[in-house]
Amino acid sequence: TSLRYSMMILLSCSFVAPLIDMTTWSFAIDTLPVNLYLIYLSYKFYRNRDAQSSRKLFRYSLIHLPLLFTLMVIHRQVKTQNHPVTPSRSDLIPLGI
Repeated sequence: TSLRYSMMILLSCSFVAPLIDMTTWSFAIDTLPVNLYLIYLSYKFYRNRDAQSSRKLFRYSLIHLPLLFTLMVIHRQVKTQNHPVTPSRSDLIPLGI
């Protein structure tokens, strides 16, 4: 289960977040080593279901999510909004009166 979820996190960070304009494509590149290490630890836990590998995976998972969120904030997609310029008070009062 942990290996499956680790792979889903990799796919969502690498493809889905940039595709929906939540982050930039550099986010996918920067999170790749972080997510690959999570997959590596998940695979080690899959192969050896002992206390040592489970503790290592658990401790890294505590670091992994805040690290992803930090990278997501750094690489967020900044959208500019084109608001119409509001007229000033002098533009609203006719001068010919």
